[in-house]
Amino acid sequence: MQEGVEEVRKQLADFGKSDLYFFCKGILRYNRLTPQLHRELCWVVESSSYTKKLVMIPRGMYKTTIANIGRTLQKLCQDRNNRIIIACNTDRIAESRLRIIKSHIERNPLFRWLYPELKPSKDKWTSHEILIERDGDFADPSVTIVGVGSALAGRHCTTFIKDAIVDDKNTN
Repeated sequence: MQEGVEEVRKQLADFGKSDLYFFCKGILRYNRLTPQLHRELCWVVESSSYTKKLVMIPRGMYKTTIANIGRTLQKLCQDRNNRIIIACNTDRIAESRLRIIKSHIERNPLFRWLYPELKPSKDKWTSHEILIERDGDFADPSVTIVGVGSALAGRHCTTFIKDAIVDDKNTN
């Protein structure tokens, strides 16, 4: 019986690593995602066919949920050694995104069951950076958040996510 449960856990975890729509809707429990809109959005976000992407759909359509929160968590599940920088318009907005990411790692029971290897490191778990226990030794944390205009010199990342970075103040 336990072997069957472990096999199901592994299959679900692997499917979540390869399908962002399933990961966001099934594992992170964003139940308002719809196949008609969000499956294609997830495909665009996940696709390696495009190195630069600009997603323009109305507010409230879960762009941040998918392209920032969901994709960051999925990238960490795919490889604990990933180093991700998330840039938002302000530090305050970026902090709110990181709070949600941390909440899934700490308190989402399905996420924790499927990805038990994603454990917070005792070394770094702040409002601006988190470190997941990982195999390699890297100077940069697993996830770093910054506001527009923050200094990034010397930072090394595997993924750079820009989320809602443009406003009237920083474009004039």
